[in-house]
Amino acid sequence: MSCDDFPIRGDVINLDFNIQRGPIEIQKVRPALVLSLSTFNKLNNTAVVCPLTSTDRKSEFHVEIESGDVGEVYTRDVGASVEHSFIVANLFTTMEWEPSKLFTGQWSDKGNLWCCLNEDVVNEVDRLVYGILYQKEKCPGFIPLQGAVVKFKGTPPSECQFALVLSASELNYWKRLFTICPISYSKESDLAVEIPDTPDTKEVGVKGYYILADQVKSWDWWTRGAEHQCFLPKPTFMDVRKIVRSIIWGA
Repeated sequence: MSCDDFPIRGDVINLDFNIQRGPIEIQKVRPALVLSLSTFNKLNNTAVVCPLTSTDRKSEFHVEIESGDVGEVYTRDVGASVEHSFIVANLFTTMEWEPSKLFTGQWSDKGNLWCCLNEDVVNEVDRLVYGILYQKEKCPGFIPLQGAVVKFKGTPPSECQFALVLSASELNYWKRLFTICPISYSKESDLAVEIPDTPDTKEVGVKGYYILADQVKSWDWWTRGAEHQCFLPKPTFMDVRKIVRSIIWGA
C-alpha cells in the first residue's frame, strides 16, 4: 500500500519519458511500475521504474498485467487503466517524479492514474531485472561489455559523456539497448562510487570520477555512439551493482 505523498515499490504512476533519445528508448508520457524502495523514492523525488506499454511485442522481457493484478487504486480519472498493459522489464531506469503531478494528471491527456500491483507481478519483474544485472558476461565483440566504461561520441560536456555498463553483452546486442550508470566528475549523492586510480582509468581520464549508482538508465547504445574505453576493477563494478540491488530489493 502506498504512503501518503510519494510512490512506493509496487506502485504504478504516470511519468514523462520524453527525455529519452532515439527510436529504441521508450518515450512519451506513460505509466511506470516503481521498483525501488520508498527510502530511495522520497530522497530526491526519484525512483527506479519500468515503463508500461500497451503493445504486445511477444518479448521475453514483457510482463502482462492481467485482470485482477491491480490492487488498490489511489487516484484514477475516467478511462485510465493499466490492465492488459505490459511491463517492459529490460528498460528499468531512474526517473524523477513530481508530487503535484501524481495527483493532478498534468502529464497525461488520457487521465491520471496512481495504483499498486499485486506482489506476484512485481516478483516476476524482479526476476527479469535480476537476470539482467547478474547474467555473466560471455560474449566478446564490438558491442558494449559488462563492467566496461564507455564514452558517448559527440556528446557535449554538459551531458553524460561516460558510463559504466551493467548488463551483459548478450543482452546489449538484443535491440541495441544496454543498462548503464552515468559517470560524473562530481559526487552528486552519497550513493556515488569513486573510480579508482589504475593505469586504464588514468589513461581514459576517468580516474577520481564518480559512478552515479542511483541513476541507472536503459539507453540505446548505437544511437548514442557508445565506444569502449576500459574495464573497471571487478570490486568497483560489484560495489555499483550492490547499490543498484539495495535500491530495488534492499540490503
